[in-house]
Amino acid sequence: MDFCKLEGSNIEQKSTKFYLFAKSKSQEELEDLIIKFILYEIERIDKGEITAGTLRNYLKALKLFCKMNRISIFWDIISHSIPKVKKHANDRIPTVEEIKKLIEYPDTGG
Repeated sequence: MDFCKLEGSNIEQKSTKFYLFAKSKSQEELEDLIIKFILYEIERIDKGEITAGTLRNYLKALKLFCKMNRISIFWDIISHSIPKVKKHANDRIPTVEEIKKLIEYPDTGG
């Protein structure tokens, strides 16, 4: 809603304005707008401001909003624009020194 620069003092007002905005546009115009939003958010991902998982969560909320308000979007087209989420952490095997430090300070359970 902020991306579309919709005015409103609270989320309900902005949601209503987005609903009216979306209903006034064609399906293609809305899909183009969503893709522009994704490209904007990808720039933020590249800057380290958000993660790909955050973008996916934004889109989940948008998709649900559209579904519940009968706003037709062809999500298969849009899904090809979304970056993949890293599904693993940057874990590594601890060094011997790190294991020794952990053993020095056992959990007392207290």
